[in-house]
Amino acid sequence: MNLAELRAAFRRDAMDQAEPYGWANKDVDAWLNEAVEEACIRARLLRFTDEYSMLPGDESAEIDHRCFEITRALWCEADGRQRELDQLDILERDANRRAVADGPRAFVHRDGLLDLDFPVSTTATLRLEGYRLACPMRVETDRPEIDRLHHRHLVDWALACAYRIPDIELEDASRALAAEARFERHFGPSPGARLRRAQTANTP
Repeated sequence: MNLAELRAAFRRDAMDQAEPYGWANKDVDAWLNEAVEEACIRARLLRFTDEYSMLPGDESAEIDHRCFEITRALWCEADGRQRELDQLDILERDANRRAVADGPRAFVHRDGLLDLDFPVSTTATLRLEGYRLACPMRVETDRPEIDRLHHRHLVDWALACAYRIPDIELEDASRALAAEARFERHFGPSPGARLRRAQTANTP
């Protein structure tokens, strides 16, 4: 389904097919994009692998802000030696900084940046694996990056958002809860509390 088809499905389910619409297209589109993000986070739908060339003196690497979870970080030196980097929060990193300049052993991931626990000492390659968010849908022909078997379930998140908007005619708490429950049954519960704790720990 593309963005136009998802929007039409929302209007059918919400019985909002006659103009003037109860909910504007721009709001529905925003909720559908939010639904894709929620789905990616909850069900870990999109994997990524990437490589970064690291030079002596580097202390960090800029990574795509859509990469929300790193599951593996492999440090590959030019002489063929490799080692796994541990993931830390800022407090752990600062407490474990080492005096020996033998290169990084750990990292902190925050806000599109990967901070190393020690500056790079020799040229190396950093290989990352993990999970990422999808690119947003911007025009009506755009499709969610996630598998099409998930597309129809995205509408439930948009419905939940719509029914929570304070409006004497449109707000409906019971429908909002029902739609969110359907979304959760398909994509799983939100790991929001865990992610919020991690984000708080990694904020200076």
